[in-house]
Amino acid sequence: IIQLIDINAGLKIESLINPFNSQIKFDLVSGHDGYARIDVLDQYERKLKSGSYNIYKGKNNITIPNFDNLPSGVYILRVGIGNSILTRKIIKQR
Repeated sequence: IIQLIDINAGLKIESLINPFNSQIKFDLVSGHDGYARIDVLDQYERKLKSGSYNIYKGKNNITIPNFDNLPSGVYILRVGIGNSILTRKIIKQR
């Protein structure tokens, strides 16, 4: 299988497992190489976890571990590369 990505594809989140339990998993599709800043925020937009990931053109599998102690509820996943920022509501369940 060959996946073709338009050079102007920008940024897209695919296959986000929602609700999540102990880790957040998704595919990040990018039209270019670079670094992605990924934050997990609470409902008041306070950062709970953040990290920088090296992203390549095409589909990138992202796993953010260690959410076992996070209470059940609604959170925000924020992904940014350059000037592009995506946000998704995510649900933590036990």
